[in-house]
Amino acid sequence: MMFDQLVLFFQDWWPLFGLVVAIMLVMATDLFSKLAQFMREVEQRYPNAVDVMLSRQQYVVDCYDRLPVRIRAGLALIGGKQPWVWLVKAGYVYLR
Repeated sequence: MMFDQLVLFFQDWWPLFGLVVAIMLVMATDLFSKLAQFMREVEQRYPNAVDVMLSRQQYVVDCYDRLPVRIRAGLALIGGKQPWVWLVKAGYVYLR
């Protein structure tokens, strides 16, 4: 009974779902093209910005020994320095 109702629901509403998905795809392509254009402008204005960020990322990774003991103890529970490296890299990927 429930499966039949589910099938009928999707049969009735698939055109609307398709339209919403199509609109979201168009918006995503527009967003990604604007982001790519912005990234090119930043790279032209600041040509060595990526190198500076990578060197700062490595500096933050190397500061693992200077972290407070409670943070290092928490990271030790899930693998030690490697999760710290993943966390720092994820943060810098977000910044880029």
